[in-house]
Amino acid sequence: TFIYYIILMFNMIIFARNNEYINYNLYPFKTIINTITGNYSFYFKFINILGNFFIYIPFSYFIPKLFPKINNWYKYLLTISIIVLLTEISQIIFKCGAFDIDNIILALTGNILCYKKLKKTYLIF
Repeated sequence: TFIYYIILMFNMIIFARNNEYINYNLYPFKTIINTITGNYSFYFKFINILGNFFIYIPFSYFIPKLFPKINNWYKYLLTISIIVLLTEISQIIFKCGAFDIDNIILALTGNILCYKKLKKTYLIF
């Protein structure tokens, strides 16, 4: 299940798009605000905001289960931060998508909330 998720995720993030130019946003909440207030379809807004919020959530279950040494908040936060950052950097390297600080904010927020909920309900230890 975890391997299938990784393949699907990288297909959606890395291999599904191709850009000629390197795009990036380093201003927090710029893309989020532009997406919400811009003249975009509901579908685009939904995918852009909630997609980035939810895409890394399975890691909050799989990482503690597959790697028991990552068993506390700080180790987990460091691990997921590295994964999200490397994914964003790879979009620049492979020219597919854009490096966006808002994607990092949304991904970490969704992941941290899920991790805390799983920890609280004892689904992960």
